[in-house]
Amino acid sequence: MIQEEEEEIEAMTPQLTFTNPECVVKVFLVATANLGGLSNSLKSLKKNQFSYEVLGYGTKWQGWRYRMKLYQDAANKTPPKTICILMDAYDAVCIRPYQTKEFLEAFDSYQKPLVIGMESSCGFNCQNISGWWKDKPELKAKTKNLYVNGGLIAGYSEKIAEMFAWMLKDPLITDDQVGLGLYVKSHPDLWFPDVYERILSNKIYGDKIQEDQTCYFAHFPGMSGFQDTAASYKETATKVLGKEYEDVECRAASIVYGVVFGLIVLEIFILFALWARNRIGKSSNVLLKRIGFK
Repeated sequence: MIQEEEEEIEAMTPQLTFTNPECVVKVFLVATANLGGLSNSLKSLKKNQFSYEVLGYGTKWQGWRYRMKLYQDAANKTPPKTICILMDAYDAVCIRPYQTKEFLEAFDSYQKPLVIGMESSCGFNCQNISGWWKDKPELKAKTKNLYVNGGLIAGYSEKIAEMFAWMLKDPLITDDQVGLGLYVKSHPDLWFPDVYERILSNKIYGDKIQEDQTCYFAHFPGMSGFQDTAASYKETATKVLGKEYEDVECRAASIVYGVVFGLIVLEIFILFALWARNRIGKSSNVLLKRIGFK
């Protein structure tokens, strides 16, 4: 019985590491369990021959500071000047085959030790970095993506380790994307936004990877809650993996049904409250009449 359970767990566990001896890049992903699109992420990396390692698998999720520490430790253990990619484990896909010359040309074109994927929306865990864009009007005019996204980051291992060490010094930084925004504001000369999406691309609200796009990694933040984003993810991942693609449940429909159900319950409650108030009002009037006040 125990052996059968162990075999079942082993069968469910994805390949947590892959090494291409010719790849000078190392991709790190944090995943504590085989959830969401993890299997698709790993299969896409292997298919495109990017070396990778999954961090924290089988451990208890302890929040975003836990992810920061895992990334920091991994970067510290990686030889200096190694280009690392930090990739969200559950909602991102590698879409372009690894080729050393082309990849290094793309990374070196930005002439910074850190290259960060950008997005067009600034949600609750976002930092406004308008000050960084202030003296770069020409660059700003080239993109609608003005906010850093922690789902895709590229950089030299030692600089990534330094970045997370800086974040972890502040106990108030409990979200790595907020920490990332604060870091780039404090270190404006150490990074560059991947405005041309030569390496990293974040797609939200149904944005799709275009046929002529040359990025290596695509991230679909919020795909578990937005059906159009989930559809874009599925289209992209299917193109990469074909029959190997594993369907990922989108909670968007559940969320919609939950909201509708909540509104129905609220409406029933309001109607009951109005009925009760009207009923009590009539009873009060009858009572007041009986005792001579009306």
